[in-house]
Amino acid sequence: MLIIDKRADYYDSMAYAYGIDNKRVFVRKSQEIEITNANATYTEHQLLRVVGWSTCRRNVTQEERLCESNNHTQLLVFCGKVYPFIETTFRPYEDKRDEHFELIPIASVFNYGYPEIDTKSTYTRQKWEDLKLNENIIVGMGRLLDSPYFVIGRHNGRYDIRVPLLREIGFHNIMQADECYQQIEMKVNELSNVENNMVVVGNDDRIQQHGFDLTTSFRNRPK
Repeated sequence: MLIIDKRADYYDSMAYAYGIDNKRVFVRKSQEIEITNANATYTEHQLLRVVGWSTCRRNVTQEERLCESNNHTQLLVFCGKVYPFIETTFRPYEDKRDEHFELIPIASVFNYGYPEIDTKSTYTRQKWEDLKLNENIIVGMGRLLDSPYFVIGRHNGRYDIRVPLLREIGFHNIMQADECYQQIEMKVNELSNVENNMVVVGNDDRIQQHGFDLTTSFRNRPK
């Protein structure tokens, strides 16, 4: 598979290990699209309720003192499978009362998988259960982008869908480079075949598929 992108990702070297096939091309574009009522359904918006930000302060080691923790829940859809993850960003919290406070560098940690939800939080638990049961709907949102994988997040009060570098969201800790490359190559090949072998369905066939009669234009009642 030939990967076209000026940026580098952690699985790119596998193209040389397996051999570059110029017939299979993955144009990896850095693109971002806002998810709106115009391009997404009500059900899709409801399932995206798990995505968002939360902020808290926590006590850490004596050396780090007190810092703020920003948690950003996002959804990675990789080759037809949903990988929820939480990006936790630690930022220094300046306590002006402490003259000896030292700022710590900003760092991010990525935790993948469905979170363990407290059974008392009925609303939060229901949101995650709905997502688990309807992952195929989230996968279907790939129609907005031409890519084997994408991330759905929330920024500035709006949902967006984008193509990330997998190394920047910690996915290299979840899947090894060779498996990652192979799955992407298969998905690129699948998307290419769908586009190149698209079946054209006539209007009459569409009407009959939905249970309508061509002469009366009413649904056929089951006998």
